[in-house]
Amino acid sequence: MVRGVIFDLDGTLADTLPLCVESFRRVVEFCSGRKLADEEITRHFGPSDRGVLARLLPGEDVERLENLFMENYTFLHLDMAPEPFPGVPELLEALKRKKFRLAMVTGKDDDSAGVTLDVYNLEDVFEYVETGSPERVVKGECIGRVLDAWGMSPDEAVYVGDAVSDIKACREVRVKVIAAAWAPSADVEALRRAEPDFLLTDMSELLPLISEI
Repeated sequence: MVRGVIFDLDGTLADTLPLCVESFRRVVEFCSGRKLADEEITRHFGPSDRGVLARLLPGEDVERLENLFMENYTFLHLDMAPEPFPGVPELLEALKRKKFRLAMVTGKDDDSAGVTLDVYNLEDVFEYVETGSPERVVKGECIGRVLDAWGMSPDEAVYVGDAVSDIKACREVRVKVIAAAWAPSADVEALRRAEPDFLLTDMSELLPLISEI
């Protein structure tokens, strides 16, 4: 029986991936004069914001790059991603009323995750927020830390995420995974091929599903 629900952020609770891409693009253009296509940026996704910046602009001062990224990310947020997906606040509140414990595991850095949670008034919703590493993908380890903090076994939790890498991370720690395929950026067929435990294209189906697992 599931007692804990762990959420991804970008592409799962909000359509923030275009915001991330544009913020990276502006930093690269400012520092190098190059204007990158989306795929030239997203192919580096996996590590945290800091890690992506280091790969996009090797040899540059990463702290300066991160400051520039956060300036753009914060400035663009209300224009490009002013609200979470419709129904997200109500979904999270309903899960809490049903006594599910909530956490977030995202590949973002602390700063950008904090800005987004603040913009959406979700900063107090999650018991734990685990963020990424600049060196490598650490979602499996982060999910494991949440389970340890909750004192739960893997079969007592479920992860909700929009990427194939989320499915792989959940396999590492034997946690059930719901593929979130409701974002405009979702690659439904790629998610299906990765064989998640469940795949949803409509977020309104999430609460009934979690309640039944």
